[in-house]
Amino acid sequence: MGLIIAPLDSTDELAYSTTQGFRILQTGDFFQQCGATTAIASTTTETSYLNVASTAQYQGITGNSLVPATTLPFFPGSSLTKCLYLNGQIVGTIANTGTPTLRTRVVLKNSAGTIVYTLADTTATAMTTVSTSDFEINFDCLVSSAGSAGSIISRVSHRYATTTVFALATAVTVDTTAGYYLDVLQTWGASSASNTVTIQWARMGAA
Repeated sequence: MGLIIAPLDSTDELAYSTTQGFRILQTGDFFQQCGATTAIASTTTETSYLNVASTAQYQGITGNSLVPATTLPFFPGSSLTKCLYLNGQIVGTIANTGTPTLRTRVVLKNSAGTIVYTLADTTATAMTTVSTSDFEINFDCLVSSAGSAGSIISRVSHRYATTTVFALATAVTVDTTAGYYLDVLQTWGASSASNTVTIQWARMGAA
């Protein structure tokens, strides 16, 4: 079982059984990925952690049925209401060669997939040398005001081995009357087959 995208309705819950065990989508979760995805490696191109292009691996919900998913979680126009709180966690493994930089950012994309707003950004930060380590991204976004000149306050961090890189919470002016895809992106500062991240699971929720 790959990705499951559930409605934003906080009353919705979904239970499913896979060869990897039994998992319940908790109330409020709208995005769940179970199982490893293809490693992000050998590139300096900014890459989505939540790439749902592979319909063989990702599933979405239509009514009560599981169907192939081909898009990121989408927030229709005006659904980013005041005090809506979004949070997420992405967990996997990481390795590098030397001390490349690593950048993680949380963005909103329009319906065409173009980045419109950067909500939080660690910027390109030099890593220590890591042969193999666990890796984790955490982010929080709060809609502090809604409307054509609304505001979203966000922060993001990524952690590997004993190092944690934080981006302090910042407020970004956002037109919340439009619709957006939420995405989490990574950029390696050097291209190498040894610079790699493999995501094991991910979760995003709304409250």
